[in-house]
Amino acid sequence: MEPITYFQAIDNRIEEHETTKEIYTQLKGEEGERIVKSILDQGLKLNYEYNLRLDIKNKVQIDFLVVDDEKIINLEIKHYHGDYYIVDNQMKNSYGNIFPKPFQQMRRAEYELQTSY
Repeated sequence: MEPITYFQAIDNRIEEHETTKEIYTQLKGEEGERIVKSILDQGLKLNYEYNLRLDIKNKVQIDFLVVDDEKIINLEIKHYHGDYYIVDNQMKNSYGNIFPKPFQQMRRAEYELQTSY
């Protein structure tokens, strides 16, 4: 049994603490990736790689790499709930929490792709 399947089965049966928050975040992230994958698969006829792992100079994981004749698009998927805004190149929610990680992950992945040539 995969860990995610196990955690889904025990969701709401264990006490909430830091580990369960991490599990919840991972589950929501995978749910968001499934949503995006279903959108990409809906007849858009896009060429893409899902959950791409590269080990060129450094290890990097890319959620979706969409490729066509004119461009390459790196999609870093997050599945947050609520209202979010981009302020000073940082993602913030309506409670004032800052989420810089998606931008850092995208920049790192793009750097790795550009320097691999």
